[in-house]
Amino acid sequence: MKITINQQVFETIRGKTILDVLKENSFSIPHECDGKCTCGTCVVEITRGSRFLCPIREAEQFHLESKDYPRNHRLACQAIITGEVEVVIP
Repeated sequence: MKITINQQVFETIRGKTILDVLKENSFSIPHECDGKCTCGTCVVEITRGSRFLCPIREAEQFHLESKDYPRNHRLACQAIITGEVEVVIP
């Protein structure tokens, strides 16, 4: 399965988070809580394939709404990949 990050294509497997893939491929993105969904700093924009991510849970929704992010943004630590997705790091 493929994930595109900032127009670069990477192979990954179902069930990893976007943050997992970012870290595996040496992308620098803030993640102060190391993926525990307590800081809300690992925001990414989903440009294609949002249906291939797990549903947004309450804690993630809280962080996104509190910082007024548009609907196509997710926390990389919470977005579990189930299919091909395209992501931009803002």
